[in-house]
Amino acid sequence: MCERLEEIRSLYNYGARRIAVYGLAPLGCIPKNLYKTVSNGSICNDTINEIVQPFDDRLKPLIDSLNADLHGSHFTMINFTSLITQGHNSALRIKFTNASCCTVSKITGLCNAGEEICSNRNDYFFWDNYHLTEIGNRAAAARSSPCRAALRCLPFRHS
Repeated sequence: MCERLEEIRSLYNYGARRIAVYGLAPLGCIPKNLYKTVSNGSICNDTINEIVQPFDDRLKPLIDSLNADLHGSHFTMINFTSLITQGHNSALRIKFTNASCCTVSKITGLCNAGEEICSNRNDYFFWDNYHLTEIGNRAAAARSSPCRAALRCLPFRHS
């Protein structure tokens, strides 16, 4: 995380004053990590999400310290987990948030070359085992900008 902090400080030193920093995506919700049955009724693998959560927990105070230490800055943490797990699919009519839009390679997790992809691409959040479709990216962008909810953006500021 220290390396990222220096990269963020470099942006500030180059003149950037309003910077959005995304937390980690809920890796337990990507198709690659859902190939095994998730037993607790969740659409995500909670065990994996619990492993990556400490990163976001450490990122929040880091963003606060950057805002305090770097005069005139406005750093905002985008809570990607809430973007993925809270309600985007119903508003955008995304039907499959935990499945791939194509047949994926068991080795790479990417779409198999030369094979057809789903014809109803706007129904899928993921292309393959890792990458968001256009509608998935639109959902993430729409829910993070402008940030109007304290749960998704920290520190939350009314504008």
